[in-house]
Amino acid sequence: MKRLFAALISTALLLCGSLAAAAPAAALSCKPTVPRGTCTVSEVKRISTKTNQKGRQLGSCRVTTANSTCTVSLSTSATRTVQSDFGLSADWVSGKLGITASKTSTISTSCTSPKLKAGQTYSAWVNETVYTYRIHQYKTRHGLKISNVLTTRQPKPNGIICG
Repeated sequence: MKRLFAALISTALLLCGSLAAAAPAAALSCKPTVPRGTCTVSEVKRISTKTNQKGRQLGSCRVTTANSTCTVSLSTSATRTVQSDFGLSADWVSGKLGITASKTSTISTSCTSPKLKAGQTYSAWVNETVYTYRIHQYKTRHGLKISNVLTTRQPKPNGIICG
């Protein structure tokens, strides 16, 4: 029984050690000297990164006379949204995704439509980069947990998409 227990502890320590090499030090918390200690390793597994995506609509204008243009002028801000799981902070997830921009982007710009038909609308949306990912977390005595697909939306400073 003692040999089985020692083998299990050795396997757990080896597993934590191999996961520790793959995970960043900030996400690792191991206490290998305690026989019943807990090792926790968390990492972000990116699924996709899509740039130049339409975010929330910022404004629009409507042409009332055929063959006319209109302009959407705006000054606003757009906030980064980050989903997380397992009690990890949004800042930790952002760091793992490599997002170093501020949480809020200022947007102060305008865009003018091409000539439109009467009644047509021209709109402006936040230009965002959208990240999709899962968080993997391993804990000794609990095993591996994998989050649902999560999303982070990072607005570009002065970035809008018009159309």
